[in-house]
Amino acid sequence: MIFHLVPHFSDRARLLDEVARCIWYFEMLREEIDEVRFYYVGTDLTTDVISDILRNPEDNFEVYYDPLIYEWASLWCGKIIIIHDPHGEYVQTRTHEAQGVLVWSMKDGYHKEIVNSCAKRYTGLYAEADTRANPIEAVNRVELPYLLISIEKRKAIDALSKRALLDLYEQINGAKLYLFGTAPSISQVVAANYDYGDGVSVVCNSLIRNKKLMNSVNPRVLICGDPVFHAGPSRYAAAYRKDLMQTMANFDVWLVTHSNFVPIMRNLLGEKYYDRIIGIRTQVEIDINLNLLESLSVLTTENILTMQMLPVACTLSDDINILGCDGRSFLEESYFWKHDKTSQYDEHMEETKLVHPSFFERDFNNYYLTHCATVERTLSTAESAGKTIRMITPSYIPPLAKRYQAVM
Repeated sequence: MIFHLVPHFSDRARLLDEVARCIWYFEMLREEIDEVRFYYVGTDLTTDVISDILRNPEDNFEVYYDPLIYEWASLWCGKIIIIHDPHGEYVQTRTHEAQGVLVWSMKDGYHKEIVNSCAKRYTGLYAEADTRANPIEAVNRVELPYLLISIEKRKAIDALSKRALLDLYEQINGAKLYLFGTAPSISQVVAANYDYGDGVSVVCNSLIRNKKLMNSVNPRVLICGDPVFHAGPSRYAAAYRKDLMQTMANFDVWLVTHSNFVPIMRNLLGEKYYDRIIGIRTQVEIDINLNLLESLSVLTTENILTMQMLPVACTLSDDINILGCDGRSFLEESYFWKHDKTSQYDEHMEETKLVHPSFFERDFNNYYLTHCATVERTLSTAESAGKTIRMITPSYIPPLAKRYQAVM
């Protein structure tokens, strides 16, 4: 398998940065990949020089990456190929040889011209992944290697996911569910010492860092699906995955994630947990699906509550209770909303902004309005199917606030 990055590089540091990212995202395909080709205008980097760098990655890669990248780097010697291309002409004529193409820059007009020229000769799999200009570059970087694995392997992931979901469904047996979000009210939930023994706890995202909460609620389902904070190459994501592995080891928990995250999670967790990983496909042009036993696909939304938590919960139970989804007042104009500090990796947040800068350059007010509308549509669909849904901690999100029933 041959893989290309386009357009050509004129900056050594940017090229090395993309080398580090490729090591992370394509490690699961390393044995199948013959070459990852980087086109470079300079002469100070060659394939031999890159191989030396890969043997000493700590001296050349940024410190804000997952330390696993440094461990894997030497395994890529001879696979990372540098092609001298001083005028960006060679890259335009060779993309037809590739099984996959990653577009690392589209920020300026010249790069767009090069990419468009390449596109005329290439009709295969490619991902637009400019970290400076594309807010969903992390989504595309995860998706591309997943699509490059064989159809047989993807079918096997789907089959094992369906089997795992059915096993979980049979064990839950229709029990009441508690769905935990990551908002500040979670600290009040912990302080209240509420007894969740009459139901099954479903937790999401970075709540697994809150060890007191985990021990209190004894989670059976863990849901995660963020390409930046969970599947990305940053130290934030590395810290999350470390806690993920500990949570899988300490609790009898099923992991629910995006289907294209499954190879990454398998690679980290090992075969011991294969039968407890459920990968769900996301699709743009489908209706809201709240029965994953019939179809293991969900409507793509921008929030884990509507995209994964509620579809999973409605598949498993008719009695759903939500905690820790506070939202924020419409008078605030801050980044998304606040999170429970005990359940976050704030020490790595600034580094994450360096790894994924365009992700944070978004209209969060528009995001919030869209989220509120999607929550209402999802809850109404669930209730029309006979589901009972309660919000049992206060929330600013209107469709949750109107379903608020205090129990603690």
